[in-house]
Amino acid sequence: GGVVFKYNANRRYISDAASIAVFEEICRRADVPVQHYCNRADIPGGSTLGCISNGQVSVSAVDIGLAQLAMHSAYETAGVADVDAAVRALRRFYESALSRHGEEIRLL
Repeated sequence: GGVVFKYNANRRYISDAASIAVFEEICRRADVPVQHYCNRADIPGGSTLGCISNGQVSVSAVDIGLAQLAMHSAYETAGVADVDAAVRALRRFYESALSRHGEEIRLL
């Protein structure tokens, strides 16, 4: 049901507490439901291009997605309402103004 925030204790996803908090507030303002996903720290998994690219240019980022059944299979199944939720969340993100003061990120 909604946008999925992905995070991992070993930092295999780019998300951190601050970036999740900001985007979660954006979702709240867009009336978009959210889910949280965290894979076990003792089992390798996840890893996205966000971590690789952030090693080159340091920016705040959040790893989001949509829940689906049988990822990377011949047939991936996802909910149509989740796609609409993601569109609404991303639209609200691009309409939002953010500012950063040191470690603090503000959503205006």
